[in-house]
Amino acid sequence: MKGTKEDKGKRRWDLVPFKVLGLIVDAITFGTYKYEDDNWKKVEGGENKYFAAMERHISQYREALEENDISLEFDKQSGLHCLAHAGCDLIFVFWFAIKRIIGNGKNCFKKSSRCK
Repeated sequence: MKGTKEDKGKRRWDLVPFKVLGLIVDAITFGTYKYEDDNWKKVEGGENKYFAAMERHISQYREALEENDISLEFDKQSGLHCLAHAGCDLIFVFWFAIKRIIGNGKNCFKKSSRCK
């Protein structure tokens, strides 16, 4: 007898590259050594500031590719890959975006909803 499990329409966590996600978490954790836990949530103008930081980290990556210099891909302070920091920044930007949108009375984050 064969068992079945209906997973259609459910989140596919099995597709997430957890090793990469772990490196982003390392970047978040590094921030707690410089600042306090969840300090990023309290940053005035955080959505713009973390977007700018994300762009800097992505630019650093592009520069490393153009220079063909792998050492440039790593942050001097943390030693982590610059894209781990960019991923961290993107998560923070997205958090601020969600907070801003929901604060405006919208809940556009259900799978089937469209924000109007």
